[in-house]
Amino acid sequence: MQDNGAFEEGMKNFFAILESLIGKRAVQIIRRKIESEARTKDPSKILFTAVSALTELIGRNGACAIVREIGREVAAKMMEGRPPSTWWSICQEALKEAGYARRLEDLPEGDFCVVGCSFYPQFLKPNGLEASKHPICWIATGFIEEFTRRVKGVKGIHFELRDNEKNCCRFEYLNEKNILGGG
Repeated sequence: MQDNGAFEEGMKNFFAILESLIGKRAVQIIRRKIESEARTKDPSKILFTAVSALTELIGRNGACAIVREIGREVAAKMMEGRPPSTWWSICQEALKEAGYARRLEDLPEGDFCVVGCSFYPQFLKPNGLEASKHPICWIATGFIEEFTRRVKGVKGIHFELRDNEKNCCRFEYLNEKNILGGG
């Protein structure tokens, strides 16, 4: 059986932060939805059910904004008190446990790919949803963004495209040069 320590830590932080943003009652509704629909120990199913329930409560745009920020905050909490030399491996392990990625792969052009995400083939594509159009994608974006800010010194990340052939989502690292329109 796989140890899901990073996932469990992330979910504990997810619910604590979510409760501070939308209240205890709303989080109870989401937890009940997980209990009734997820009925599994599969981290990706649990997380997808939680984020989908949040989307039902507050709408897609609100959910995208909230979960991106939660992703950032969960990443920051997971780095607290740990040496910077371990941060990238913590990020990779948590993404792997949650089903977001087998790995993050830097590309020669300076971008990177989230390789092997289970959410697109398992949940999004069968429901006619595009990558980055469901809040499930935005929690990972915020999570990865906070780690890349601290580990790689970038300003943020931006979703570029889904490459179905390579089973990856491609992101651009944002820095002052490309944010200010210089390339």
